[in-house]
Amino acid sequence: MIERHSYKGVTDKGPADYVLTSEPANNRKVLQILQNALFAASARVNGVIPQTSANILKAIQGGTGKVSQAKSWKDWEAQIAALSPDSLFLVVHIEPDRLQIDNVEIEQELLPIDEIVPSKVTSKHSPNPFVIALGCESINSQNMGFDLTSKLIQNGAAIVLSSFTTILGRQMDPVITLLLDFLKSNAQQEQIFGEIVLKLRQTLMSQGIIVGMSLVAHGDADWKIKT
Repeated sequence: MIERHSYKGVTDKGPADYVLTSEPANNRKVLQILQNALFAASARVNGVIPQTSANILKAIQGGTGKVSQAKSWKDWEAQIAALSPDSLFLVVHIEPDRLQIDNVEIEQELLPIDEIVPSKVTSKHSPNPFVIALGCESINSQNMGFDLTSKLIQNGAAIVLSSFTTILGRQMDPVITLLLDFLKSNAQQEQIFGEIVLKLRQTLMSQGIIVGMSLVAHGDADWKIKT
């Protein structure tokens, strides 16, 4: 199984652009998710169907123990510190600036990608959250290692589910709803996230939602998760 990881660029043999590595999983704790979630979305998500963001939030509310919504990046960071969410849902717009540096939008506020720091991903009581980051190419194949997904992994996320093509707002609703259904269908049981992603892609394809093939899980696929 080939997995996608980001790292700091330095190995025990010196600097390197890429590295092959393995992670021991036998003694790893189970990753508890969907008990306490934080959600934020770009206002552009509602561009075609006005209630898209509200529908996505409703789906998350139905699949999590508790969910809060952030209305700005400052609010997002404050709620991570105050609430220690174990799961993060980012439905975003990504817009490059004149230097082709990605800026990530929630509501109508753009944040330079370099400002994705640990305090915007982790907290003292939730050091390795589960993250869903969907929107306009949350994996920037032209800027690998400096895209949103890479930044989230580098700053503490255990798993990031993202896409390498644009997912429209109206497509995100069934993607997130189906994922939550799969995760909650075996509540209180340990699951391998890589198996969930495979099932998600297969089901979306069977429903004619081709964008499901663009979904990519970053991090260790052998993480055992529990809802």
